[in-house]
Amino acid sequence: MLYRVIKKYEKANSTPAPQNWFALAPEYNNEKDNKNREDGDDYSFVNFVGDQKLGVQSMGVSIDMMKDNLNFKIPVYLIQGEEDILTPKEMSKKYFDALKAPKKEYFLLPKAAHGFNQSVVDTQYKIFRSIKTN
Repeated sequence: MLYRVIKKYEKANSTPAPQNWFALAPEYNNEKDNKNREDGDDYSFVNFVGDQKLGVQSMGVSIDMMKDNLNFKIPVYLIQGEEDILTPKEMSKKYFDALKAPKKEYFLLPKAAHGFNQSVVDTQYKIFRSIKTN
């Protein structure tokens, strides 16, 4: 339920991806598969944040990005939506500033949230083009 509230807020404050990006094949556009996709989102979210009533421990509490994952031997490109609630920009920027990599770039995208939209795809394309030409 909380995940749906977050998605609703983010959608209201960001530019969504075009609807045609999510066109379902007719054989998967039915009540059962739609419910399974929704339940899958809920399952992933609950397992990440945990739920005491359901007896589900949070995966997130066992991960300390500021301690365990700071050294990279490859370039790091972090794309962050300014309207992202699940991964707030303050947290991702703090992590980005602490990490060490041969090259690193941080992209804060206005009107983007946790998921994809055109600006995210454009930024990914820009990154891939710069890697290809270097």
